[in-house]
Parts: sequence; C-alpha cells; structure tokens
Amino acid sequence: IMMHTVALMTNLDERPQPNLVNGDMKAVESGVLDAVHEAGLNLLTLHAGQTGAKGVEGLLVNPPRGLVISCERECYSLPDKLLVKLAQARIPTVVQSDAPAYAAFDRVASDHFAGIRDLTAHLLAQGKRRILRVWTVPEGMYWIDAHNRGCDETLATAGAVLWLLR
Repeated sequence: IMMHTVALMTNLDERPQPNLVNGDMKAVESGVLDAVHEAGLNLLTLHAGQTGAKGVEGLLVNPPRGLVISCERECYSLPDKLLVKLAQARIPTVVQSDAPAYAAFDRVASDHFAGIRDLTAHLLAQGKRRILRVWTVPEGMYWIDAHNRGCDETLATAGAVLWLLR
C-alpha cells in the first residue's frame, strides 16, 4: 500500500481541505491533497510534532511513493542525520520551505525578499511615503530577515521613511 501512498508531514492543526486557494500553507497542503487524489494515490498525513525519529525511520523501512514536508524545521525535532537518510534513501521528497536545513531536497519556497520588495514598490508607486511595518513573529527567522532586506532596500532607493511598530 505504501507504493501507492504519498506521505504529508505537517504541523498544521487542521486537516488539508480540497480545492483551497489562498496565500498560506493550508493552500499548499490543499494542492498536495488535490494532486494525490487526481493521481489515484493514497495520502498519509503525519503530524510533525508526533512523528519523531522512530516514525521517520519507519518511512525508511517501508517507504512511501513520495514525501511532502510542509512545516518549518523549528517545529519538530528530527535529527539532521535523519533528514540526510531520507535524501539518501531516494524517497522522492519535496519540502515547502527555503530553510537551509532542507538544501538536499527539492523545495517549493516563497521568495520573501522579492515579495516584500514588490509590495513596498507598489505602496511607493501609490504615493505612500511613511510605511508602517508590523511583525507578529520575532526577528532572526530567515524569512523575516528576507522581508526586512527587501523592504529596507526598496525604501532606501526611494528615500522613503519606514515606521516600525514592535
């Protein structure tokens, strides 16, 4: 049965819903659900916080047809050596992340730098010169750093003022 099964490792609390189109991780997981269904395959959903090293080792013993990892590296405690074993086992793996820990895998990632650069440029084109940036997550995460760089560089070239609310 595992030859006809795609495993989805997630840290979302909700199950993937079919045909969801929006801009967050749930929509990516919805796309996985839809594609697996269209291919006539099974979907095995694994909650990252409950999988642990033993569960992933089980995937190495009885590998699925493919594995999709749709969660941030910080959200679970898989040892890096286990991620390397997944890559070495040649289980087709796709990761929804551009975190450096996933460099050995095929990845689907948002371009956070270009996205915030384009958004900031759009606001500037609309005549906005005092832009308030509000973050709800701490700095130091790679994607927040990319947001900061994209916004700062775009504002610097336009001579605009950035207002920070923290």
